[in-house]
Amino acid sequence: AKRRATRELRTLGSLVPQTSRLVFDQKGVARSKDGDAQSLAVWNDFDTLTIETNDVRPGDTVKILPGESIPVDGVIVAGESAVDNSLITGESALARKAAGDEVIAGTINYDGTLVVRATSSGAESTVKTMRDFVEAAQARDAPVQRLADSICGPFVYLVLGLSASTFLFWETFGYDFFKDALVNYSYSSLDGTLAWLSSSSSVALKFAVNVLVVACPCALGLATPTSVLVGTSLAARKGVLIRGGDVLEELAKVDTVVLDKTGTVTEGLPSVVSISSERLSEKELIGLAASLESNASASHPIASAIIKHYESFATGEMDEEEDKISVEDVEYIPGKGVKGRCNGQMTAVGSLAWVKEAVGGGDLQQEYDANHTLVYVGVEGSGTLGCIALLDSIRPEVKGVLERLQSNQGVKNIYMLSGDRQSVVSIVGEAIGIEASNAIGGLSPFDKSDYIEKLKQKGHSVVMIGDGINDTVALSEANVGIAVSGGMDAASDAADIILLNEKAGRRIFVQIEEALEISSTTFAKIKQNLAWALLYNAFSLPLATGALLPPFGLALDPALAGAMMAGSSLTVLINSLSIYGLHPVESVGNNEKSQMSRASA
Repeated sequence: AKRRATRELRTLGSLVPQTSRLVFDQKGVARSKDGDAQSLAVWNDFDTLTIETNDVRPGDTVKILPGESIPVDGVIVAGESAVDNSLITGESALARKAAGDEVIAGTINYDGTLVVRATSSGAESTVKTMRDFVEAAQARDAPVQRLADSICGPFVYLVLGLSASTFLFWETFGYDFFKDALVNYSYSSLDGTLAWLSSSSSVALKFAVNVLVVACPCALGLATPTSVLVGTSLAARKGVLIRGGDVLEELAKVDTVVLDKTGTVTEGLPSVVSISSERLSEKELIGLAASLESNASASHPIASAIIKHYESFATGEMDEEEDKISVEDVEYIPGKGVKGRCNGQMTAVGSLAWVKEAVGGGDLQQEYDANHTLVYVGVEGSGTLGCIALLDSIRPEVKGVLERLQSNQGVKNIYMLSGDRQSVVSIVGEAIGIEASNAIGGLSPFDKSDYIEKLKQKGHSVVMIGDGINDTVALSEANVGIAVSGGMDAASDAADIILLNEKAGRRIFVQIEEALEISSTTFAKIKQNLAWALLYNAFSLPLATGALLPPFGLALDPALAGAMMAGSSLTVLINSLSIYGLHPVESVGNNEKSQMSRASA
């Protein structure tokens, strides 16, 4: 089991090629804004140099030919190709990639030449992070492992004492008292020899050695770590990074799921659908919001949508210079919004209550559909100036996965906690099958954490699923925190499990289901292994001492005792390795069939 798990880790390490083809960007194409960066023909004219991948630095440009592995995490600046992400994310379908798309080190470039600008050094790629993560996970013990370890120590002394007691028993009066039983057993054995009955010492020595040979603390010691090794390495192949055996064990006990909304239940790709202000133009209002967001929380889905929409207004460098806003003293408050000085005036962007608290002002009278997410903009002295309405779509797999978790994985309660308006949260909750009372909006990050704490106090084992820095407190408070992440950020640092997939991936909840299934299977295998080890020793030790010889005529030879001991350990290993067979990693081309079978389950 350890060999196979180690092989999985070596596979992760071997995904990244040792060398990279560095491109000399003499014309500064990667930094230009006139579209040359999209032309592969321009890049093909440049010289290349083969260097060690570990020497690649952020900002360097590398070329990847068809059939080669991508050496570094980065963004495509030229070319188009199909990329196989299966070994990293668990997504078996080929993904079409073009200029502007992100790629991960270790994935395979299939049918086109790509030019990629590195966003991380060769030594700090996603694959390296995954490998370090899995190695650390396999070094962490599950609580049940500590129980097994506490048994193994005394068990060794028990076996030594039992062996000594067995020798003394047969040496003193057992030999004389049960001589007829010994003779009958000897005649019925394979060799039929009576030589070993020549003295009480030979009989006593044989049974004492049987005890030492047949006893198997190895099976107890292997019961947990082999299953954890297999479970964590298998999960990593499916794009699920689990921090250790303790997380696997806790995840198997989960009965309550808590979800964040934006970026978790929804796609995390909201778009601006309307901008409303009586005193500013659309461009001016969203310009204020984008200026603050780009200096504070640009990675948040809503912030990204605002910034992207503002960029669509750009008409040229002159306009950009005229519209440039000076920003300073920026402060981001997770779950509420961001504030700072724009052109010297205190400006706030976020929920209406937050904006009113930060800069003052009254309510706006605009009407919006209940499923819109609203972001307000206010300036000190002017009050609330306007509102930006955004719309995000729900991940299509969410409802089906949640239903299967309740029917197959023992999940009893599902909650959705969000900082968005209650009307929006209620609509999304209803769409994915969450009870109205369990879909709660208007919560700050600390409110979410307090809610989870109350659930734990009621005896629930809670898993929290979130995607952003505003979820870190809740992720830390839950029994198990799952971060929906394309990389290692603050949420990932606070989480016990990290889901690696495309930022716009549609398999996130399938991965969550797979994590729960693997944890349940792994913990079931641990319990089976421990039960087998205990039952084996409970049966074999009395047989080895000769205690079953007088009443039943049953005893052991040292050779058979050794075979039984090896068989016990082998049984534990085979049982642990069977986890791979229960949760096979999909191959390219089988994804469609697998998704259909899941949908019909």
